[in-house]
Amino acid sequence: MYYAIKPSDLGPHSIEQLAIFVAFCECYLGCRPYFPLWLELFHGRIGREASGGLMLAAGGITFQLKPKANFVKLFLPKKAASEWNKSWFYVKESTPSGEVALPEFVAERSEPRRLAPKKLPEDQRMAVAEMMDQIQKLKDQGLISINLYNC
Repeated sequence: MYYAIKPSDLGPHSIEQLAIFVAFCECYLGCRPYFPLWLELFHGRIGREASGGLMLAAGGITFQLKPKANFVKLFLPKKAASEWNKSWFYVKESTPSGEVALPEFVAERSEPRRLAPKKLPEDQRMAVAEMMDQIQKLKDQGLISINLYNC
């Protein structure tokens, strides 16, 4: 909702980074994923068909660690960066009643917003600062990217 994007807007690396972030929050910080922490660590970029053109129909949003983010370095496979869209496909989901379903595919292109928010409110900045301190302690104790991939 915050970014106004759909699952189809995300490429494999962005999905992987979301999964790693969720696993990190749940397994290492012991909390539900905290979106203000996500905003502190990651920023988004829009992939377009041509300069100034429409956003790519699939995988048009890429989330990346901010250059100065104090997080473990995420090593993503190089091959996937250039070749994933050659075999991208959708499957129809059959969700049992009472369970949350993935949103259905919609061919309309998203118009994302706020991919790089300016500044968090003070209360959120304080909570994020505490989490960033915890991240540094975990790194000092030996946390590396493979630990997150194993989660």
